[in-house]
Amino acid sequence: ITKTGDFHVVLSLTDPSLRGEVSSIVINCFSNTESRIPKPLRIGDLFRAHRVWPTTYGGEVLLTLPKNKGSFVCIDGRIGKSTEPYQSSTPNFSDVSARMVGHLREWAEKTDLPIFNPEVNNRPSSIAGLRPDSPGCEIICKVIGITHEKRGITWRYLVVWDGTDVEVEGDLVQIKKDECVMISPNRCPPRGAYFGVRVEVDILSKLEIRPGDWVHL
Repeated sequence: ITKTGDFHVVLSLTDPSLRGEVSSIVINCFSNTESRIPKPLRIGDLFRAHRVWPTTYGGEVLLTLPKNKGSFVCIDGRIGKSTEPYQSSTPNFSDVSARMVGHLREWAEKTDLPIFNPEVNNRPSSIAGLRPDSPGCEIICKVIGITHEKRGITWRYLVVWDGTDVEVEGDLVQIKKDECVMISPNRCPPRGAYFGVRVEVDILSKLEIRPGDWVHL
């Protein structure tokens, strides 16, 4: 909630038009009611917005969805799911192109892009920025594998990737593929190193995390 009492959420968006160094763009969404704030259910879902304002800050392009004139819909990004929005800021939204939804779903299924948390400021937000003495930080990353459970060991590793190349230093842990349950070889990241995140077994057992999922840590 902003100082003026508006609801505010920041989303990081990407699509096939983004190339090179710019792989995502931030959109600030404002509303005077919580029901009109976008609430995507998972990374990879589709977002369509109307009457978005482009601005620049620090040389970067930002988008703003204004609270009074802007509108949006959220659609499941998984192949085979309904093309109807699961959230809409208005009951009178225009029809969503099923063909466009299908195209975006297929593109996302084949594409691995660096996706970062846009709300983290002044802290490392990518695996490549981590160091042994790094302060607490947040990353959004893809689970490439999970190490096998071993008798007597109370922890396992999530093997994660966020699109950035990792230079291993000090205590940063690298995991070998044969130590893990991995996603299929043709779905592994095209570049970048794998990085291990240590998780207690009793915590991991309560989570439904599978190789291929995106997680916010």
